[in-house]
Amino acid sequence: MAHTAPANQSAAVKLVENFSLEMTGKDVPGLEEARDAIPQGSKINVTFLGNEDLEMRVSASKAVRDFGFVPVPHISARRLSSKSQLEEFLGRLQEVGATDHVFSVGGDPLRRKALTTHRSL
Repeated sequence: MAHTAPANQSAAVKLVENFSLEMTGKDVPGLEEARDAIPQGSKINVTFLGNEDLEMRVSASKAVRDFGFVPVPHISARRLSSKSQLEEFLGRLQEVGATDHVFSVGGDPLRRKALTTHRSL
């Protein structure tokens, strides 16, 4: 199949302007390896996985900032067991300069926890 250029090259370029990336706490080595290929100031979402702890999430957010990108840490309400755990996470993110942008979601899994929706945050 032959590759054809989009009919409107400008529209295609605009489509990918201001893109963002997503990573997990385990992806810091990959980010370091790819950082020269990513435009400085790009937003990089740091997921909130159940198999990663607070320190891993905070370290990943710090690495994003240290490499010249904009960290967007995710906060998953259903993965937090209390408001104090939320406050601890936000406090640690603030310590590393990663609180300008956050992404809050209800998240998964649905279990009996103190926080169950993004509005609970």
